[in-house]
Amino acid sequence: MLKELQAYAILRYGPDVDAALIVERLKNDRRFSYVAEDETGGFSFTVPNDSIFVDPSPGVSNNTDFQWIGEDGVLTLQRAWDFNTGWAHVGMIDSGIAVASDPAPPTGTGRLYKVDHPDLQRVVSYNHSWDFRYGSTTRRMIGNNFPTNAHGTHTTGIVAANANNGIGVAGICWNCSVLMGQVQPSAIDVPSALSWQAYWGAQVVNFSGFISPAVNCSASPSEPMCKALALALELDVPFVAAAGNNRARVNFPARDSRAIAVGGIDVNRDWWDEQAWPIQAWDYGTGTYAGCPAITPAGNECGANYNTTGSELDFVAPARDIISTVPAGASYYPALTNICNDSNYGTASDGYAYCTGTSMSAPMVTGVIALLRSTNPLITRSAVYDVLKSTAIGSGGSYDNYLGWGRPGARYAVMEVLGHVGGGPIESRLTPMFALSISGDRLYTTRPQVAVGALAGLYLSNAFPNDVYCAPTVACDFDPPTYLNTRYPYTEPATGEGYSTVNGYANFPTYKPNAPSRPMSAFWVFTSDKSPWAGVQLKPLYRMSYKSACDNREHTYSVSMTEVGTLTSLPDLCATETGTQLREFDGIEGYVMSSCPPSYVCDGSDPTAPQKLYRRRSTTLATNALLVQNQLGLSAFSTYTSVPWAADDGFLGYVFPNSDQDGDTLIDGMERLYGLDWTSTDSDCDGLSDEAEFPLTTTQPVSYDPLQGGSCP
Repeated sequence: MLKELQAYAILRYGPDVDAALIVERLKNDRRFSYVAEDETGGFSFTVPNDSIFVDPSPGVSNNTDFQWIGEDGVLTLQRAWDFNTGWAHVGMIDSGIAVASDPAPPTGTGRLYKVDHPDLQRVVSYNHSWDFRYGSTTRRMIGNNFPTNAHGTHTTGIVAANANNGIGVAGICWNCSVLMGQVQPSAIDVPSALSWQAYWGAQVVNFSGFISPAVNCSASPSEPMCKALALALELDVPFVAAAGNNRARVNFPARDSRAIAVGGIDVNRDWWDEQAWPIQAWDYGTGTYAGCPAITPAGNECGANYNTTGSELDFVAPARDIISTVPAGASYYPALTNICNDSNYGTASDGYAYCTGTSMSAPMVTGVIALLRSTNPLITRSAVYDVLKSTAIGSGGSYDNYLGWGRPGARYAVMEVLGHVGGGPIESRLTPMFALSISGDRLYTTRPQVAVGALAGLYLSNAFPNDVYCAPTVACDFDPPTYLNTRYPYTEPATGEGYSTVNGYANFPTYKPNAPSRPMSAFWVFTSDKSPWAGVQLKPLYRMSYKSACDNREHTYSVSMTEVGTLTSLPDLCATETGTQLREFDGIEGYVMSSCPPSYVCDGSDPTAPQKLYRRRSTTLATNALLVQNQLGLSAFSTYTSVPWAADDGFLGYVFPNSDQDGDTLIDGMERLYGLDWTSTDSDCDGLSDEAEFPLTTTQPVSYDPLQGGSCP
């Protein structure tokens, strides 16, 4: 040990070097057992221009007048955003969100509601949100008739508020799409929302609340919440829950082993204990709970719950004085000025407020998971947890009863999920675009969770058809296939359409290898807008959905937000309908190249080179398709000749074909991009396959690198 301690070196570099790249290269050098960056150094990172983001004053920290969660070193968000700003589907089980009625045209669109906050535009997915409250007269999330929706608006803003838009706050996941499940926290509403969101494509689900009384799922596995947790596990969907705010045992369902329980810290990075702070006017002034809010029961809202048995607490994140979005003029908890009342920050009607509690901590961890599943949509739930644990900061690398494994180190977690080749981190990953079909629709998605819901026939199905819903008087199994009476299952594409299996990803969650519905793809897209080439822009590929009485589901895609705005404001009427139905914005499905990269020939003749991607429509089948250049001439697509809503030929951008000549699970275009050998399964001749050294669904094992370790002849 003494010998190891004597063998160390301090390396100093100028201000213009990429310190993160140097650290990653040294970490993968077997001569070094430990490499770390001096945390006091100053390096460039992504800072959004939102007005309430971190204090712009040089050297100022711990200023709760700004989003202190974004300070470098708290969750390392700014450095994570250097690699990916996020675009995942996030399920939020909460009290709803700030909405308003949407008048009929020409002043509005006539939707049941519209999100009524300038920092939450195109955040909540209209076709993917629902009201699960028992006794509700409508199944669509309608928000403002529920007096506590400030809570759900605040947590949603933490995860996904519009970032870099010059106003307000920045969400952790800049382009995430939120599936809002509006509930009153109960043993019925919450599992209904979780099971439904898991089948509707959520890549992570957040619940900033608790259910009482707590349930022991080991003893009572048939309890509704226990069955919903089992379903989320089966569908590979992480479930994040707040630990609680009364300085006691972790609440349920956060304490369940299948949940990720999140406690809280204050601005000093210490465990959140309200009694450690000056007494406020609304606190008890004396006695056991002096400094705690003077509410009943005494001790509530007084500090983060912690681990009292086993290891129920997983992580912590900022909980005290958290600024985020609320409905303008919200008065959520008038007795406690610092809890979600619009008057406690800025002006009394600006739509931003402080909230305090582990309800705020949980969505921060959820937001980081969303960044990870944006970086690699194929990464498994267990791998996500392992990455969070191995890259956590603040607990000294060991488990702590008050801090769990620590707080997420977003930058380090994203870098680990990205992976490294040739000793350095890669800039952006590629991921397959899965193709599914049903009469009247073709669905393209990079999200395995969306594919599973579509294959099960539950994606875009009403949560409660015929007003049958899970309630105390109605027995439900909390597994949607058993209580939904109308399903529309998609299937894998037909033979002869130019799709092929995805090597290294043999099955979707819950679907066995070689099942009738295999993961099929024609092309891969990038997972961020960080282009490997100067002058080649990576453009987001937007997905929109349409659902009506005579067309149960239809999707279309665009690379223009202007076009998205047009299409989501145009009604699409069919003869049997009495009202209007509009396309809805669902979110981003990855990124495509704006032009052919340098040194490539992008005419479809080279499997290592990108091909053109087109949007085409069959008027005969009333279906839209995404087709690469080599699919255009196939007889299966002979009727796809229409170019919908475009003055050009439907060209969207360039993508890499799903071609893997050497069978090592890395497509030819990916191997060429990263400098690997697409004709060999072992690019560096070290006896380890490229698949083993750069896996698709997990992170790279320590010291594994497909371009380091061997020497080829």
